[in-house]
Amino acid sequence: MVPDLQAEEGAEAGGGAAEDVLGQAPAGDEDEDAGQGGAGLGGGDVVEERRFEEEGIRVRQDVQAGSLPAGGVEKAAISATMSPVRRNLEIKARVRDAGALASRAAAVAGGPPEVLRQEDTFYPVREGRLKLRVLAENRGELIYYRRADVRGPKASSYAIAPTDRPQALGAVLEAALGSRTVVRKRRTVFLAGRTRIHLDEVQDLGSFVELECVLGPGDTLKDAEAELSELMDRLGVAEADLIEGAYADLLAAERG
Repeated sequence: MVPDLQAEEGAEAGGGAAEDVLGQAPAGDEDEDAGQGGAGLGGGDVVEERRFEEEGIRVRQDVQAGSLPAGGVEKAAISATMSPVRRNLEIKARVRDAGALASRAAAVAGGPPEVLRQEDTFYPVREGRLKLRVLAENRGELIYYRRADVRGPKASSYAIAPTDRPQALGAVLEAALGSRTVVRKRRTVFLAGRTRIHLDEVQDLGSFVELECVLGPGDTLKDAEAELSELMDRLGVAEADLIEGAYADLLAAERG
C-alpha cells in the first residue's frame, strides 16, 4: 500500500527545479520534478488550479507580446498554443532490478511500450517547475507544473506547449531566466488503463520508475490513489523505495 494521501494533502504547490510556463503532458512525464509545499489536494486545489491557469495565460501573453529577450526568436519558437491545465496523481521510486520490473510492466500493460530519449532543461521560476523537453531536433515541449515534494502519492497540475524549434526556444529561456539543471534519460513508457508507467534510466543517477494516474474532470484523488496502490503491488514497487523530489533535485544533491 502507498502512504496515506490524507497526510500529504497539505503540499501541492511547486518550487525547486521550477518551470514557469506552459504545458500538456507528453507520453512520459510532467513528471520528474517536484515543488515545495503549498495548497492542499481538496477544495484549495481548485483555487490553486485557477491561479495556475491565470499565471500561465499571463506568461503566454508576455511571450506573444515579444517581451522576452532574444530579439523576436521566441515568436517562431512556439508553434502551438498552451494546452489546458491537467492533473495527475503520481509516485516515483528507485528500481533495484530493472529487467524484472520491465517484465512485470509488460504483463500489466495494454500494449507494447514506447521508448523515448529525453533531455530536460530546468529554469528557475518563482513557483512550480518550468522545463524544456527536447525530444528531437525539431520536436520539443515546454512544460510547467506544480507538484509537492513528498514520498507518497502527490497531485500534479501541469500544462504543455509543443514547439518545433526547441533549440531556439531554449536560447530565449536561457537569456531570460538562466538555467538550473539538465536531466538526460531513456524512458520506456507502458500504459495500464489511465496510468502511465515510466521506466527511466537517468544519466548519472540510475534506474527509476514513475507511475502517473491521469485524472479526468470527474475523477477523484481517492480512486486514483487506490489505483496506484494496486499497481505498485502488481509491479513490486516497495514503499521503502519511494522518493520525494525530482531527478533535477537528485542530480543537484549528487553534484554537491
